[in-house]
Amino acid sequence: MIPYLNQKYKNFEVIIVDDCSTDGSWEKLQNYVKEVPLSITLLQAERNSGPGKARNIGLDNVQGEWVTFIDSDDWVDNLFFEKINNVIEKEHVNCVIYDYNTWLDGKTGVARSMYINKPGLKIMFYVISLIKDITMI
Repeated sequence: MIPYLNQKYKNFEVIIVDDCSTDGSWEKLQNYVKEVPLSITLLQAERNSGPGKARNIGLDNVQGEWVTFIDSDDWVDNLFFEKINNVIEKEHVNCVIYDYNTWLDGKTGVARSMYINKPGLKIMFYVISLIKDITMI
């Protein structure tokens, strides 16, 4: 949770969905939300159904206009939301797709989201055409 506390951009909401973890995370999260100066909505799934269902539960409770997903094993820079907001304001876009760094076996890399390993902005229609044949279960 530390990345949320140190964000330079402060106009965001945090929704945490516990997918019925068995490691005591739910109890830890309940205590955590009482101790931090953020407005956090804490939700719990009825049963363990995987990250897709947990994300849908979160999406059903969103109050804001923009959504990003940060998983429990992710780390984000303290300028993460500020940089995204700058792109939104400067480019007047309706979707931001960004690359991310990976860390595996002591090695770092960059994952290129939907850019097909080419950096740069893509028109949303183009991005949708890339994923339209993918069926989500």
